[in-house]
Amino acid sequence: MKRPRKQSVPLDEDLLLAIGLIWGLVQQTQLEPARQLLRVCLSVWPDDEHLWLMASLVQIELEGELDLPHHQFLRQCRYQAVAAVLLRRAAAFHTFMKEEHDHVE
Repeated sequence: MKRPRKQSVPLDEDLLLAIGLIWGLVQQTQLEPARQLLRVCLSVWPDDEHLWLMASLVQIELEGELDLPHHQFLRQCRYQAVAAVLLRRAAAFHTFMKEEHDHVE
């Protein structure tokens, strides 16, 4: 039996455009410009979960870890399947960096 889908709230056209621009930058591995655009967008739409998810991805890709606000967001956001992937990616990157560091010593 299928569960009824939750009605999603349509996104603001400007927000939708911003998400498309950010995603295009991420796909082109233009991560620093994506991070800069995300900062601006999050100042305009501070509660948008789509922006927070992309900001978390960009932070992992650039820094290999999550800061506390991003980690807390991923623990409580409604997109838990995506959040779980991002948390696993951050953990894998952290493990890889630790192994590389241990190997050098």
